[in-house]
Amino acid sequence: MNLYSPGKCLKIICATLLVSSLSFFCVCILPFADPWVEQRATAANQGDKTVPDADEADFGQSVMLGPDHRIPEGETIDYEIILRNTGSKRPDYIELRIPVDSTSVLLASAPELSYNPEDRVLRWRGMIDPGEERRFTVRLVTIPKSFGTWVFTRASIGWGSGDKGLVVQTEIGPELRPSRFILPGGIGIEWTEVIILGYLLFVLSFWIIGRRKIRSRDEDIITYVMSGMFLATLGALLFLSGIVIEDIRMFVSYEKTTCTIIDKNTKVLGNPGFFGRNVTPKYYLEPLVAVRFVAGGKEIFAAGSLAKSSPFLSDKSALRRLAQYDLGKSYPCWFDPEHPRTFVLKRSLSWTYYLIGIVPLFVFLISSRYLIKTFIGRKASKEGLPPPPIQ
Repeated sequence: MNLYSPGKCLKIICATLLVSSLSFFCVCILPFADPWVEQRATAANQGDKTVPDADEADFGQSVMLGPDHRIPEGETIDYEIILRNTGSKRPDYIELRIPVDSTSVLLASAPELSYNPEDRVLRWRGMIDPGEERRFTVRLVTIPKSFGTWVFTRASIGWGSGDKGLVVQTEIGPELRPSRFILPGGIGIEWTEVIILGYLLFVLSFWIIGRRKIRSRDEDIITYVMSGMFLATLGALLFLSGIVIEDIRMFVSYEKTTCTIIDKNTKVLGNPGFFGRNVTPKYYLEPLVAVRFVAGGKEIFAAGSLAKSSPFLSDKSALRRLAQYDLGKSYPCWFDPEHPRTFVLKRSLSWTYYLIGIVPLFVFLISSRYLIKTFIGRKASKEGLPPPPIQ
């Protein structure tokens, strides 16, 4: 049985076509036919709050240019902001604001912008005539251990009848450094060679254990415990040996120059998920500075930490170290000639790491002594001599 007559079906079809036509007109035809709607949509996409009239200033065509590739850690990031007045009137004012709020960079240079270190914002205020443009350059320097992070640099442009927002995002890649440690004579040791050395010692120690004669079950358990302690402390000693070599190079190979303080800030260190739910997480502040100096006849912009010798500083200690250096002033510093962006404002030994390394060093000596005596005892038993007692 038919629920609807042909007349009712025809009415439903006509009503559907009428509604579809009106919807198509409102959604597709009206935005292209009405210039105000088109201009409003463009302004919304560009971040403008208002649409300028024909006889007003318009900076909607302003742009911010930045790198389109990853920037290695320790290098600088260069930006260019172009303010274009495509309107027919000069505004009463135009204001440019660029916050330096990323935790992965510090300010390196901004020649025509004023910088307030309290709120970390670059500012410029002036006027631009119709049909003219003005360019600004901003250079940021990436801080140590920023590999894998993203830098979102934002700029806001405000004038009498509107505003506009700009943003450029940049990824920080790994540091370009050929050799981690340089020995006397110019011999470079990379982390790959250190890891290979560690694996060789790893295999050698287990070869010693596997080849020896087991005299008792208790001795077997003690030997495996000592072997585990030996391998566990081996990595810590390799890490400490790198710090020792770097401290020696700081006093022997680093060259002295004069550094000008450009920017300074603190970075929060700590992982709240590591401490558990019932334990209050502990955070530390790392004092950071950006400097400018000349190395090998070339101007260098670099960022570094003031806590290399003491990685765990309290809030007061970190702020106290930053307070020792004023923006714009010059201080003596030392840089690595093999890697000029590595610098220190004060040469000092890494006493904190040395104190921490006493425990693994003591365990390493005990375990290695036991393994050596075990090896000597195995060798003596093969030659028919009584093995020496293991103490």
